[in-house]
Amino acid sequence: MTQIAPTSAVTDVRQSPNYSPGRPAGAPNQIVIHHWGVDGQTHQGVVGYLCSRSNHGASAHYVASAGRVTQLVSDRDRAWHAGPSGNPRGIGIECRPEMSDGDFETVAGLVAAIRSEHGDLPLRGHRDHMSTACPGRWYARLRDLDARARQIAGGAAPAAPAPAPAASGGLAVDGVIGWASIRALQAALGTPVDGEVWGQWAPNRVYVPAAGGGWVWDRSGSGSAVIRALQAALGVGVDGLIGPDTVRAWQARLGVAVDGYLGAVTARAIQTALNAGRF
Repeated sequence: MTQIAPTSAVTDVRQSPNYSPGRPAGAPNQIVIHHWGVDGQTHQGVVGYLCSRSNHGASAHYVASAGRVTQLVSDRDRAWHAGPSGNPRGIGIECRPEMSDGDFETVAGLVAAIRSEHGDLPLRGHRDHMSTACPGRWYARLRDLDARARQIAGGAAPAAPAPAPAASGGLAVDGVIGWASIRALQAALGTPVDGEVWGQWAPNRVYVPAAGGGWVWDRSGSGSAVIRALQAALGVGVDGLIGPDTVRAWQARLGVAVDGYLGAVTARAIQTALNAGRF
């Protein structure tokens, strides 16, 4: 057994007994994306299953969901996740099937961390190796996941998604909260309209992956009038700083998955609401 040496993306470690030592076929040459199957399962439940000796010999290198990455097998050993074509040189990631913004951001960060250690490994889906529906929703987003991981790593920026048509005189529903969306939000909330969200606490930037131009991130923590007005309307603590609690309340209001990360899905819901005169 190779001792697990987790990267900065890993939040906790639990060694699975389901693996084969070493990489006799060669170093890792791909990252294989899986999902947990049906919605509604818990991260810890999946970890427990993949660490059980009675699960018919299944494991993965990582289990990932919003804000949490558990490593089960060293990258230098073979997890049992993708059959005879994927196990020998693949690194397997089990992803939350709901694929919320936070899930997506966490997996992208993990992919970037794995690549920093093993090189520019391509992404593959479990279905590329075996007859299966896995990785579910994730399969159609592998290109986006690759692009976001490169952006996180400081490499080539992802191609901008084609925006949905804007409502007459409204916003493009492009999943990026930039100057135009900020101005629309300011107008909806009755605060000064300048397209800028000032005084945002820099460490909270991670919770707004869909932020475009107009966000001012610093260490002052002075806050912004538009965020204060938003927080008051949402019924959360008013400090003028965007963060996970504010994002969760906003997601609940919008009816999207609630995970505290304002990513592209949440951003599109915000833009759609603003085009309809809501927020």
